[in-house]
Amino acid sequence: TDQNLPKLVREGAHTRASLALGTESQARMALGDKAVDGGAAPNLLRPGLDKGTVVVASDGIKIPAGQAALTVRTHYISTDDAAEIAERAKALRDGVTTLHAVDRGEERDPLMDVMTVLGDASRVLTTDVLKRLAALSEDTYGDWSHLDLKRVLDGTGAEPYKSDGRMVIARERLFRHLANRPDDGSASAAE
Repeated sequence: TDQNLPKLVREGAHTRASLALGTESQARMALGDKAVDGGAAPNLLRPGLDKGTVVVASDGIKIPAGQAALTVRTHYISTDDAAEIAERAKALRDGVTTLHAVDRGEERDPLMDVMTVLGDASRVLTTDVLKRLAALSEDTYGDWSHLDLKRVLDGTGAEPYKSDGRMVIARERLFRHLANRPDDGSASAAE
């Protein structure tokens, strides 16, 4: 029925793939009338026996001339195998610090954090700097505005400036300021 698949998927998807289905009408909803009329039959796949086999109807995949769909065998991974693979992936990541594992109560140095989010780009849009800062520490920078960023950079020589009509921050300017500031002085301590 129309309730099973959203209209956007039924009518707007250019690549459609289907595992085993129960009826031809379900196949028509999943792959479209043209593919089913052309011979696509995911409803003939055998549940349990044709694991990992899909029927694909697509403009994005090269389908032989005269065919409306293609049957593709993929590598089937059972639920137990998927759980084992996930456990191995978790073990490989064990000990790797992620953004969510960082103590959010730590004292932050906004200038060093700005330098961090600039990465190795020569200059970055101030809007992108704000987004990256929020990703680095939502608690500290999540509600920052352009005004907060400007306030922290005032007097550093690395203030935001216009380039091609858009406000940016230059990495080299901030690097010079950080290299020349005293070891015990930080923007956090100055606030």
